[in-house]
Amino acid sequence: MFFVVVSTDTQSVSTVSHVSVKEGSSITIPCLYDQRYSNNVKYWCRGYYWLGCSTVVRTGPKTAISDDINQPIFTVTMTSLSSSDSDYYSCIVERKNKVDDGVRLQLSVTPVIGNLDGASVELKRIIDASGKIVVTVTMSGQKIKNTGWNRCALGDLQVTVRMTVNKHTTTQNPTTISKDSDNLQRSML
Repeated sequence: MFFVVVSTDTQSVSTVSHVSVKEGSSITIPCLYDQRYSNNVKYWCRGYYWLGCSTVVRTGPKTAISDDINQPIFTVTMTSLSSSDSDYYSCIVERKNKVDDGVRLQLSVTPVIGNLDGASVELKRIIDASGKIVVTVTMSGQKIKNTGWNRCALGDLQVTVRMTVNKHTTTQNPTTISKDSDNLQRSML
């Protein structure tokens, strides 16, 4: 996984806007800052509004911060993530005699479903480059008894898919559902 971070002249801190990882995983977030803040304290906090958000860590057991003043970039590493860690977070630079400066990002921790009736099921939710939410369900090890109707739901959007499992083949084309404004799109890949 790699990140592309776009910096603007009006902000002295920048990072990615959305990251999605699987439950139990670890992730490292890059936070770029203006060189003039090399010696300032950097921190990571949780909450939609970074002004007044809850400081998660300057350093800690589940989250660690590393600062490379020569680049200038500080990284935040979060480990053993669970769905309860899904939220908005901010990379923040503390400024003396001024309001701290920061930028917000969204972290989504997607559950690993595991097993459903003896078959392996994996759920992955991402936001693509155009801002569409894409949910992929991958099922393997299906048996004939798993033949039937299945429903995938994303909020109030639902797609019903008929799955047929044969003795000789278990290949199924994936179905993708996405929400773009108020339009529901369904496509077979």
